[in-house]
Amino acid sequence: MNPNGIKIIVKRPFEGLELAKFIKKADIEIPYSLVQKLLRKRAIRVNGKSEKYTYLVKTDDEIFIPAESRVAKKTQKIVSATLEDAEKYLLPNIIYKDKNIIALNKPQGISTQGGSGVGVSIDSLLDFLRFDDYEERPALAHRLDKDTSGVLLIARTREAAQILGEGFKNRDIDKSYLTLVAGKVPMHKGRIAKPVGKRLGAGGNEKMMVDYANGKIAVTEYEVVERFGSQATLLHVFPKTGRKHQIRVHLADEGFPIIGDGKYGGTRAFIEGLSNTMHLHSWKISHKHNYFPEIIAPIPDIFKEMD
Repeated sequence: MNPNGIKIIVKRPFEGLELAKFIKKADIEIPYSLVQKLLRKRAIRVNGKSEKYTYLVKTDDEIFIPAESRVAKKTQKIVSATLEDAEKYLLPNIIYKDKNIIALNKPQGISTQGGSGVGVSIDSLLDFLRFDDYEERPALAHRLDKDTSGVLLIARTREAAQILGEGFKNRDIDKSYLTLVAGKVPMHKGRIAKPVGKRLGAGGNEKMMVDYANGKIAVTEYEVVERFGSQATLLHVFPKTGRKHQIRVHLADEGFPIIGDGKYGGTRAFIEGLSNTMHLHSWKISHKHNYFPEIIAPIPDIFKEMD
């Protein structure tokens, strides 16, 4: 941490942006009006030298923003999106692309968005999805948990982002998941309608829960794909609402926690001989008005462990 200001290291594909635009895209949580003030004062330094707002940044440039009263509490942030990360997490996992959207088969283990303690995220890599000379930066249309794999939609333009946002809001977009849960689910089909709310645990950690007093309505439907004796059941799940961790909370509350989901299932979520990773996969997504065709993400190998 640098107590006297914030340091940003320029990484591809930000090279070539004007200094002012780069700082704005770097998302350092400083009011842009303050950034403009510092630029006018030539107080922001590049590689130790004062530069104008029109300076074109280069890869590995070190941008230093000095601490003032409204900036003093901010810590150092490194913009760490690299081509190597994009080639690992992004580019090989494109499963659909048209003029409006890109669909990824998001790998398990990478966050959709940045945050406290998060290094590389899908959002930090989206500049690498600027294909076909598109000037606009692609944008996330929705999110998946870090340990959930599968279909993730990216809007290629602001217009597409608005259409997708309205599609999720109006429930014109249908999503379905595959999940392997502990125990034998007795009914072939089921519907869980239980309100989900937020609870703060030790240290302020957030955890969702079934909350009849203050929770918001949440509905999850499912059908059994295959039972593996009394040990586990493979489910096809259809969330009808979009509450945070809805599927995980609902299934755990029903007594069938997702394999690998210790947060909501405790020790019951772990079965000897199976990997401890989350067995939850965003399998299919479609649009009721055909804005995009049905998109299906390949099923991960962890779902074949019971074969």
